[in-house]
Amino acid sequence: MSVGLDKTKKKNWIDGDTFAIKIENHSKEYDGRYIILIKTSYNSCFNYPSVLYFRAKITKSNILPKNEQELNELEYIKTRKMPYIERLLPITGRHTLKEAMEKVDSENTFYKDEYGYLTEYIVRLSMKRGIDYINFIYLGNYNVLPPKDEYISEVVWFYYLEYLSEKPDIYYINSLLNDYENNNLKKGYRFTKEGREIIFKRAEEHVYLLYEATEQELKRKQAKKEKYSLKNGWGTDLYECDLAIDIEDDFTELYNVYMNRKMTKDELVQEMEKRYKNILNDSISGPVFWIILADQQWPNQVLTEYTKAKALEGIEQDLVNWKDKEGYSQRKEELDLLKEELENYIFNK
Repeated sequence: MSVGLDKTKKKNWIDGDTFAIKIENHSKEYDGRYIILIKTSYNSCFNYPSVLYFRAKITKSNILPKNEQELNELEYIKTRKMPYIERLLPITGRHTLKEAMEKVDSENTFYKDEYGYLTEYIVRLSMKRGIDYINFIYLGNYNVLPPKDEYISEVVWFYYLEYLSEKPDIYYINSLLNDYENNNLKKGYRFTKEGREIIFKRAEEHVYLLYEATEQELKRKQAKKEKYSLKNGWGTDLYECDLAIDIEDDFTELYNVYMNRKMTKDELVQEMEKRYKNILNDSISGPVFWIILADQQWPNQVLTEYTKAKALEGIEQDLVNWKDKEGYSQRKEELDLLKEELENYIFNK
């Protein structure tokens, strides 16, 4: 076993750093054995400063692994089991159920177990300041093979390093051993005939309900787009042109990404700019882009200072564009309502 002097500080931990934590005061079956935590990265645009990501293994006895081969031979702890149909979540708001299945299955390889579950292994460990890591035994940095059937969902849940007497079940050692019992040893309710039937039924109902609502919204937007097609000109309503509806569609997709902590507000705006870069400098379409984006952002509480400033400029330019057109007063009324919302918007600090 090698000991890295800097590994007493978590700020120096890197991917592959491997730690052992001895199990104590749990049960006769597990006391004396070790939980092995292997530091890993997690592809997420939304970072939690106090959270580090690991995969966990468990030793078969009170003997620590001495090398990479012995580490690879240990069993990974399966932290979560998900019904196969939940691979279609989260919805983007842009696809029907059939389209989502085709897209997701063509872009990914899934490994479901004999019960029809996908398996997660990620351990999101919440590590508060002031907690020491004296019980973290540094074993070294190893290239441990990841599990072949790993699935990473958009659902975020945490394991807690701090032991709370009133909530002992959320303590990471207890949580991981509970996961091991339920998922690896298949003692959990989800592996019973009744449990599996209920869990799969609820998952299917949930997914189908979400996609049913999505398909209805897609039909509504398509009808609206056909009604306000550019061939019929631009109406006074903010969304009386197909450009506005396209912007609304793209925002809905990216907002779902944001809500699943895969994107920040600023990154959302940057991606929207990238998608519409060809019209941003156009004197007619450019202002519409910022007006619609702001109108989508403010009610969803994701407005940025940058979008607000651009939208207010866009409102003034749009009014200039409408100055000598029929319907100017109606257009101004629409824009004045948006302007009031933007000027009164309170940004969350």
